[in-house]
Amino acid sequence: MRPAVVLPFLVGVGFLDEVCAPPVGWATTLVAASAAATYAGAPLTGGAVLIVAAAGIGLAVSPGGFPPVTTSQAAAVLVLSVAVVVFFVRQEHHKLELAAVRAVSELTQRVVLRPLPERIGPLCVAASYQASDAHATVGGDLYAAARITGATRILIGDVRGKGLQGIPEVAAAVGAFREAAPRCGTLPEVAAHLEGSMRGHLAEAERSDDEAAERFVTALVLEIPDDRRVVHAVNCGHPAPLVAGGGRVTALTPHRSGPPLGLGGLAPHEHHQDTFPFAPGEVLLLYTDGVTEARDPAGAFYPLRDRLARWTGTDPGGLVRHVRDDLCRHLCGPLHDDVAIVALQRTPVPAQAGSPEADGTAAWAP
Repeated sequence: MRPAVVLPFLVGVGFLDEVCAPPVGWATTLVAASAAATYAGAPLTGGAVLIVAAAGIGLAVSPGGFPPVTTSQAAAVLVLSVAVVVFFVRQEHHKLELAAVRAVSELTQRVVLRPLPERIGPLCVAASYQASDAHATVGGDLYAAARITGATRILIGDVRGKGLQGIPEVAAAVGAFREAAPRCGTLPEVAAHLEGSMRGHLAEAERSDDEAAERFVTALVLEIPDDRRVVHAVNCGHPAPLVAGGGRVTALTPHRSGPPLGLGGLAPHEHHQDTFPFAPGEVLLLYTDGVTEARDPAGAFYPLRDRLARWTGTDPGGLVRHVRDDLCRHLCGPLHDDVAIVALQRTPVPAQAGSPEADGTAAWAP
């Protein structure tokens, strides 16, 4: 509400009391005017209250034409007017704090969790990220992608816990992936680099945070060659991805899954790489446990594989929207955990000669 609306409303107070029979009652009308003024900004709000006080004094000493004013009525107007101003000031302060939180969250997302492009090499990509904190755009889930010679590498992960407290681990894992993806020759080497970096990060964090020793990151590292209809995967305790196509939904269950990142020191092991078929036209769905562990009001988990089988579309963006919207209907309320979804589809269209994708160089890297 702008001053052009609020101020005429204040001027009309006296007129309404003068002409209405029985009188409206100046106390009610003036308090309503003060409440309306809160939508016009702090300066006008203060001015409105001053006008209310002046009008109250004038009405109190008026010899006639207005209803008699009692001390209790004047006190009520004063108390309510002050309450309106205090409420408005607190509301404005809260809005400023919320705007600052959103700005920091959005900046953090752009720096730490860059949006995936719609196309990476021969892959069409769609992604969705929903933080459990309603005022944040990033939480404890993560994803990243990088082009290497003749292939694309993808990371998706989930920090133990949820919300903003997982951002340091998200930054550490994504940073380690960006460093290792173009340098390591094999996918197990990428996973080993991630494990070492995460253990170093958590060891340093323990110096100032006693709970750092209990943190870890489930992760799935993929490599999708440009010229082969397969996908290589190293699973570090993360939910198995799904492939939808030809009316079927297949889980890419690892032959041997390693421990989550940060826990590899508890049981020394070698990272195992699995290879699965991934044909053009099929859609590969990556997700975090915020999807499969979402419960409806009756306590039932979200049946992702069954719901995915009902999907009749063909493009990754449609699949992501289908899962996201269906998950919201299943929850019947707000999210209780962060949710990250990434869908990938290999396109049969070859890259043009001379393009970065054709010669295998890094056309894009997060």
